[in-house]
Amino acid sequence: MLGVDRSPAAIAAAERSCDVPGVRFRVAAAETLRLPRGEAPYDLVVAIRVGALDGRHPELEAHALAHLAAATVPGAQLWTDGGDPLVAVPLER
Repeated sequence: MLGVDRSPAAIAAAERSCDVPGVRFRVAAAETLRLPRGEAPYDLVVAIRVGALDGRHPELEAHALAHLAAATVPGAQLWTDGGDPLVAVPLER
């Protein structure tokens, strides 16, 4: 499991408070996220309060969706906090 946020302070807080074994954290923005060579792709993305995915910035959203698709396996799911319950957003390749 990987937690990602563009804020170094948010990542530091998550690292301090997480007691789940195997969870890793990384400072990155959704629209620029790239997995290092050899890192396995993920099968689920949950995006909470991600400005690039809130509909206000279509160009950033396109970049974010492309980068998230590249970091996931085919058929991966993306869920955002666009409503209650969470909203499924297609990750197209």
